[in-house]
Amino acid sequence: MDGIRLSSLSPHQLGELSDFIGKYRLGIELGEEKTANFLLRLWNAEEEKRKHGEKYSRKMLKDAESLILSMNSQASGQAAEKRTQIGPAQVPGIMRGMRPHDVPREVESMERKPKTGEEALRLLMKGNKNFVEGKMTQYDVVKRRKELLEGQQPFAAIVCCSDSRVEPVITFDANIGEIFVAKGAGNVLDSVGLGTIEYGVEHLKIPLLMILAHEKCGAVTACCKGGGNEGHVRDIMEKIRPSVIPGNVEASADANAKAVKSYILQNCDVLRRLVEERKLMVAVAKYHLESGKVTMLE
Repeated sequence: MDGIRLSSLSPHQLGELSDFIGKYRLGIELGEEKTANFLLRLWNAEEEKRKHGEKYSRKMLKDAESLILSMNSQASGQAAEKRTQIGPAQVPGIMRGMRPHDVPREVESMERKPKTGEEALRLLMKGNKNFVEGKMTQYDVVKRRKELLEGQQPFAAIVCCSDSRVEPVITFDANIGEIFVAKGAGNVLDSVGLGTIEYGVEHLKIPLLMILAHEKCGAVTACCKGGGNEGHVRDIMEKIRPSVIPGNVEASADANAKAVKSYILQNCDVLRRLVEERKLMVAVAKYHLESGKVTMLE
């Protein structure tokens, strides 16, 4: 591991360094070459311990301890906030406290295959929590692209607005190929949109369909103000107008999302049958622009 520099690490490894420091509150300046060596040695020691037992990791652990001593010595002249805050005696404790799933790693993309709508929803909400906290998963997208050459297996279908601020794959910390998305201004669907959702859910055997509203929707706002009556935009307004609650844009957006759910189930026999057979769960949720949080409406 000698000679490793931060500049030689992949974006994934740099992300793991940051996550690791945050997880264990290690007061180490990330910009130092020896920080990378120290952390990588810790990971390798933990990996060897899991594979071969405690004795195989001792040398690596001693190397890490020596590195800490060196860093502490070099830090003596630095500002207090940049000094190493852990010592060699603390490393074994950190190691003992670690479990295999505590070690940051890439998510194997094809593992995520929830069987039910409830499981899929929990996976989405867990991903949203990552997004809200800024702890996004570092996926191996090159590997994933190759996997997807054989076909797609999304676990959720989402109907959402065309607003560029609403990106479900990012909002739910998902990988490519995991969410089947149908976008339209104001979440409005026509027969083509219904066909899109029907194809995704039935053909790809998706267990969860979510209608995702969002704050400050331009289409809903325009409808509430009586605007948008020109050209084809008028067709969108006609779909939203029955859900308008005078003087309350956000309540109107919520009501519109629920109306979209009703429209889907009333006009698509295939999806309605799947719901009745408990093969499909239909949820309604709302994305909050400032916090990034998704809350459930139905």
